Amino acid sequence: MPSDRLSEVGWVIFYLEDIESDMSAFHRVEDIDALTSARFFTLATRLMHYRGAVRGRIEYERENPSPQYESAPNESTDVPAPTEARPVTSGTQVNGKTYYSDVNMNPELAQYFG
Repeated sequence: MPSDRLSEVGWVIFYLEDIESDMSAFHRVEDIDALTSARFFTLATRLMHYRGAVRGRIEYERENPSPQYESAPNESTDVPAPTEARPVTSGTQVNGKTYYSDVNMNPELAQYFG
């Protein structure tokens, strides 16, 4: 059974490119590898509250669940662990809502990146 902290931060490995994009856009961090782990996780866990790539992916995956990711594998299941998160390309439209994998492609945020 994973620890509470692992459950809280383990998602980041599937969202690293989105995290890197949002860190650059919202926190002006050019190199996430240069951050201490404490600082990285402090900032990364806040990214879902901004209208960026991380939040877009989370919303997309919440509204379009994949059966592969609905339950975690354990000793009693035959479902293999996911090897990678499903990519969302910039401008993906689902049910009239547009999701962006790159915060710079979001027209609502263009004024901040001009």
